[in-house]
Amino acid sequence: MWSQLPVLERPLLVLVALLTIRQLVPTIPQPIKRITRPFRTYLKVYEAEELLKEDEKHATTNKLQVPELPTPHASLINRKGLVRNYALASLGLLQTLIWTSFAAYILASTKWQRERAFWKAIIPAISWLYATLKPALKPRRKPHYDLFALYLVLAVLSLLRIGSAAFLLYVSQVDDFGSPLYKFNLVLNLVVIGTCLGITLTTNLAEPGLGGAPISRADIGTKISPEDYTTLWKWLTFAWVTPVTQQTSLSNEDDVWELSPLMRTRAIYTKYTEVGKSFYGPDGKVTAKSFFWHWWACNSLDIILQFVLSMVSLLLEFSGPLFLKLILDSISKLSSSTRPPTPSEARNLRAKALLYAFLALVCSLSKTATDMHHLYYGRRGANRTRNEIMMAIYEKALRRRE
Repeated sequence: MWSQLPVLERPLLVLVALLTIRQLVPTIPQPIKRITRPFRTYLKVYEAEELLKEDEKHATTNKLQVPELPTPHASLINRKGLVRNYALASLGLLQTLIWTSFAAYILASTKWQRERAFWKAIIPAISWLYATLKPALKPRRKPHYDLFALYLVLAVLSLLRIGSAAFLLYVSQVDDFGSPLYKFNLVLNLVVIGTCLGITLTTNLAEPGLGGAPISRADIGTKISPEDYTTLWKWLTFAWVTPVTQQTSLSNEDDVWELSPLMRTRAIYTKYTEVGKSFYGPDGKVTAKSFFWHWWACNSLDIILQFVLSMVSLLLEFSGPLFLKLILDSISKLSSSTRPPTPSEARNLRAKALLYAFLALVCSLSKTATDMHHLYYGRRGANRTRNEIMMAIYEKALRRRE
């Protein structure tokens, strides 16, 4: 059955299956949790805000305990957040009904190649059904990162489907778009995906003051760094740094933002010491092995992301010369004097040259974005490691008895 599925729809079906299993399983089994633990952040925004609030209350104490913080409930979502989630659910429901109707029509029709055409319609319908139920049943303040990944995959598949049909239409003069109704559905599908991506990308990563700290929305971007509270689009493109670059002068202290809660030393070290309780013995003795695993538990995500992004950037660096060679080969075959290409072959070579140029542009933009995020995670990991080790040394020196 797997071999009968369309090649483009297979990754989409696997992604939807994994996301559905994750939502249906209430608790992750312990062996899987050990594997996924390094990919989780050990300090969340609302936890950092709560720690900073407790820091103000207990400024005179030497030790601050980490409070047990519940995850913000869906009832805390404001009206704007509910409208955003229900808009995503409504658009997903629209696409689910459309693709399901196409699948039903294919089953009832005798003119179609039933098997492959049916799967091409029913798999997007299942994907959009997940995109309908998730924001409707579990609305969130923050972006739905699983839906964001699903929208990206759907966008890539839609562009590939339209691009392949346009390629065949130009090269072979064969209309592979199908009926006018199917053409309209392809365009509508792309518009809905773009709308869903726009809604997701304009969602804030966090809301200030959720952890109880006296942080207002007006302070974000004026007094406090907005990196933890900006929209997903501005975070991906580093547009949140633009106000600093537009400053005429940075000589005064007020011209520079305060650190975000996730970068404050007090919040970082307090959570660091709390995590360390599970790695040290009752006597508190620190060994090289326990120190390493303690540090890894707190900084594993930054280290893994830095390594993966550096490898991706290295691979993308070879894409420029590769696509340049392919473009030159296509052009040389077009201008060959020994064996002039036929009109069909000339169209094929021109289309491939344009496709290679477009892919080179995409790889260049991807490499730039990858390098920027590689530097960001490297800076964050280095700052957190430095703060954790320095505070641990200072605390040990203060407790030491001569």
